Amino acid sequence: MSRLSGILIEYIKSDEYEEMPDLEKRERSRNSKGVWYFTRDYLIQYTLFLHGLFFEQRGIEVMTQKTQAEYARKYYLLSLTNSNVYEIETSLIKRTIKRVMKIQVRGSLTWKYRLQLVLSKFYVKYRSVQVIMEQCNEAPYAHDILISFVKRSIFERLRDHDYFSFISMRSGSKPFLAIPLDLKHCNYKMKQKTLNEFNFSSKMDPPSPYSSRDLSLSLLSCIQAAGDLPKVQLYVDSIPTQARQDWIVAIVGPQKQSMRGIDGLLGRHGIPNIVIIGVNITDKDQCERYRELCNKTPEGQFVNLNFNQQADIFFTTQEIKNEGNLNPQYFRALQQVEAALQLFNSQSIPLIYENIDFN
Repeated sequence: MSRLSGILIEYIKSDEYEEMPDLEKRERSRNSKGVWYFTRDYLIQYTLFLHGLFFEQRGIEVMTQKTQAEYARKYYLLSLTNSNVYEIETSLIKRTIKRVMKIQVRGSLTWKYRLQLVLSKFYVKYRSVQVIMEQCNEAPYAHDILISFVKRSIFERLRDHDYFSFISMRSGSKPFLAIPLDLKHCNYKMKQKTLNEFNFSSKMDPPSPYSSRDLSLSLLSCIQAAGDLPKVQLYVDSIPTQARQDWIVAIVGPQKQSMRGIDGLLGRHGIPNIVIIGVNITDKDQCERYRELCNKTPEGQFVNLNFNQQADIFFTTQEIKNEGNLNPQYFRALQQVEAALQLFNSQSIPLIYENIDFN
């Protein structure tokens, strides 16, 4: 296996390596042989998967079964989380997770729980996504990026039978429910028109020294709305799972927000996943409070976007490296949020790479 991996890596790094650029030609050549018909990412992912399979099968035959199981788990998870792989194949994700779930190893059960969450994305067919967005932003380009993310990466990527809502927050006024929670295909044109009306931002008032309750009121409203939706269960490997994934995505600025009344609800069964996207927040304590709040939901996460190129502040749930990438850091962070919201299907198509932490 080591010799095979070495030959493959040397080939990928060599000048001889070339990917077939024509996707239609690749589809017509499914029965053809040779590494040329596979992408670099797939070759790396599949090689790591084969290492895991090798150690799993070897553990059945030798006395050092526990050690082999640890190695099998290590390589299986590497095939999903390796930083050198940008696009991962859904069919191989499902196959990998099902195999690694059967491996008996000591240690925390957190990674198995996270694997179960990822596996459920193959079976869950519906989503509800409720967006809370603070409209006051002094930088028009930052507002354009964020509202485009809401329209193109969230709303347009939802399926017709997914649910969507939009709440606007402005300084000096109560949160406004612009689009009530409803199926995407219902009044689709009206929803598009409403989102287009938020293309312009208003001037941001100086942050108040007092904490606002706008975010907590909006979150409470979203949690209640998600709770009113029909509940249908499905079973993934005999484990009961909700047939719909509920998400709340909040985009907020540096204004201090009081989370009173929210903490007591989080951690309960059925609470939506919460993603908070901070915009130029420089208060470390506030970032940490948002991060703790998001981490109380099963797949929640917090990212803080820096649109001020002169500032050094950029807090995220994990360090996002930008070496060799011409895209700004906020672009990569928004891609990770988009990846977290998506559901998988059985087709073998590339996905946006997401750093999944199973530890």
